[in-house]
Amino acid sequence: MRKIIIAAVISLAVTGAQASFASNPKPEKCPGVSALKASVFKLVNKDATNVTWQTWTPYGKYDTKDTWEFSVTGISAKDEAEARTFGQKSLESLRFDYGPVYAMWFDGWLCYYANDEGYSVVAINPSASDPSIAYKVRK
Repeated sequence: MRKIIIAAVISLAVTGAQASFASNPKPEKCPGVSALKASVFKLVNKDATNVTWQTWTPYGKYDTKDTWEFSVTGISAKDEAEARTFGQKSLESLRFDYGPVYAMWFDGWLCYYANDEGYSVVAINPSASDPSIAYKVRK
């Protein structure tokens, strides 16, 4: 029993410490699915793999008080126009997964979403220079 209590205390301490190191305050909530579905992607480019595409919008509050970057990545397409079309279409099946989760490597917060196409979808606060960075530790 004592080992269980010690493990629980250590777990809580580590979890609390992780959030306390954040210089960016934790957002109150993740952007809602309805607000994200209304997005029109402003930018399209090859993602960090340089094999697939990402569509993204660099700044938006959506239905929150915070500013977010929103992106869909992992899109297989023949060109930028097709990637934009596929990314936009994937919003039809968008659903919330989890978050906000602290990301120590860029001192920010991530909200993860899913869709039927299997693309990686994330909202990032504050905005990162390259949204595909957020996918490095996706569960």
